[in-house]
Amino acid sequence: MIAALRSGRLLAAAALLSTVALGSAASAQTLPQPPREADLVLDLLGDVLHPLLDEAAAVPTQLTSAVLEGAPVVGPLYATYARGDFEPPVAIDVNDDPDVVEVNIVAVPAVWEFRPGVPTVVWTFNGTIPGPTIEAKVGDEVIVHYTNLVQSPHGGSIHWHGVEVPARMDGSHVSAPPIPFGGSFEYRFRVNRAALFWYHPHHQASEEVERGQYGALLVHDAAADEALGVANQRILVLDDVYLDGSGQFKSFLPARPEYRAAYLANGREELPQDGYEGTLLVNGRAGRILPVEPGVPLRLRMVNTANSRFMRVNVPGHDLHLIGTDGGLFEAPELRTPIQQVLDPDPTHGGIMVSDNDPDHGVLLTPGERADVILVPTGPSGSLLDVEWHDWARGRHYYYVAASGDVILTHVHGTYPSLEYQRMFSLQLAGEGPAPSWAPPSHLRTIERLEPAPDAKRLQLTLGHGNPERSGDITFWMEEKDGVPLPFPQMSSADVNQAMVGDVAIWEVKNTAHGDHNFHTHGFMFQPLEVEYWTCDETLTQSVFVRKETFDFLQEKDTIRIPGPPMPACYYNEQNIWICPICPTGTAYTLLRAAVRFDDEGGTREIEAHGKVPTAERSGGWMVHCHILEHAERGMMSFFEIRKPTN
Repeated sequence: MIAALRSGRLLAAAALLSTVALGSAASAQTLPQPPREADLVLDLLGDVLHPLLDEAAAVPTQLTSAVLEGAPVVGPLYATYARGDFEPPVAIDVNDDPDVVEVNIVAVPAVWEFRPGVPTVVWTFNGTIPGPTIEAKVGDEVIVHYTNLVQSPHGGSIHWHGVEVPARMDGSHVSAPPIPFGGSFEYRFRVNRAALFWYHPHHQASEEVERGQYGALLVHDAAADEALGVANQRILVLDDVYLDGSGQFKSFLPARPEYRAAYLANGREELPQDGYEGTLLVNGRAGRILPVEPGVPLRLRMVNTANSRFMRVNVPGHDLHLIGTDGGLFEAPELRTPIQQVLDPDPTHGGIMVSDNDPDHGVLLTPGERADVILVPTGPSGSLLDVEWHDWARGRHYYYVAASGDVILTHVHGTYPSLEYQRMFSLQLAGEGPAPSWAPPSHLRTIERLEPAPDAKRLQLTLGHGNPERSGDITFWMEEKDGVPLPFPQMSSADVNQAMVGDVAIWEVKNTAHGDHNFHTHGFMFQPLEVEYWTCDETLTQSVFVRKETFDFLQEKDTIRIPGPPMPACYYNEQNIWICPICPTGTAYTLLRAAVRFDDEGGTREIEAHGKVPTAERSGGWMVHCHILEHAERGMMSFFEIRKPTN
């Protein structure tokens, strides 16, 4: 098994040998005189690691069980094993209790090949991208021994995205102080919901996640899985990276003002004017191929871990059965038909063909969202079936620098997608397979519908951003005070939403920016109710109601797209120039309403949390933010506080 480590699949820091003990009941100890990150990276590339591996701690007895017999070990230092070449490695449970999952997670620099033959210095969990998948069943206690060996000025943490954890276990910079380089922390929580979640740092997430620090957490319900009748399941961790000619990460903040403004407004996604060409990743690699049997249903558990790219997944000629999202299964499956190519209605684009903009075509995931999809692949044996990424008209911003030096918003592309579709990965059909006959069950589960009272508390937030400064910097916000924007650094407990344990409330989240954003809450699922659309009138000064859309099926979410507000129709002016009016910020908006219950699960979960600055003994409040990470870190985030009625 140790020999498998020498294959180059794992490049780990030798310093871990003396710091991470498998199966330890306590957190790893703080490292004395930790080495510099540069030294760690040099150790990754040298032969000095190999002799040390032979003296590593004994591999847990679980590795010799029938379940793992023959599985190649990715790293006993990290207690992970490989599950084939396509999926991420799996964290090994080092606890013998069948109702406890105990794993070791180490944040560590490594060298990784996103593209074959192009090594990139990355930050990882346990030496791989994605980090190991943590698997548990409903009701299990999860214990994670976390050690931070990434030398970042922001420290480290793990946020358990979507998991309903105690406040001090949430991993945000409001819930707990960061873990310094060489430090450790023990996360403990119970998982009571069957769904796919993910984990990532939260102190400078735009850089930490881009550099590779993320992984999946899958909670099983054996009875529900059996009822689906789909044995073949794969986890798809979807991401993109932006690398320079040497294979290293491009700048995290462009210098040119118009490029900086576009980078901040659009997030770290493809920026044609700056020559950025993002590399699409599935489970940490570009260009993957997954062998499948035609006619046999394939369950794809997808999570979008990209900083800002909207992942719109399409399989040409194939329907997708969407059976679940962030909070688990729907009550009944939803059909998603293939994306079509249509004529771009903007006459200035030269009559090009673009992807349609129908949300019921393909599966659309904004950053942080998950989807549970079943596909029945068809085609001749030996053929490749591409799984495609398609653009979404999310309101991409374009800027220019005027003669005055001001950075001016020149265009918001929000009518139809503007980027060509790309291959994400391929399914290689092997064998004849049965005739396609699988159909999803008509009923998947029953979800308790939240019924807020007529006088239920309204938790109000306003997403927006200002015009660029001459440097290209942009200020974002998620709160307003007396109509004045309040970015995150300026807010205090007196400015944020308050709730009580047990409240059933309504989120009212207004999007005043000129494009799609999304809304992520920590600690609690919500049920989307409706979205109102408002635009501005011909004078560009007054708000005008357009329409209201209700959600036609019940779902539980922690992250959701809030559409950009509609703009007035484009037209040719008297000089025959095509004009697309842009409403001033605040005059056009969309308004999401969603029901939420602040449930402490019978007192078993610590949800009372208040304050903005945590201590070692006490959590701060619960985070809410846009999960376009560049937006959150520029101020589009807030927190809310929960107290017990007796307090």
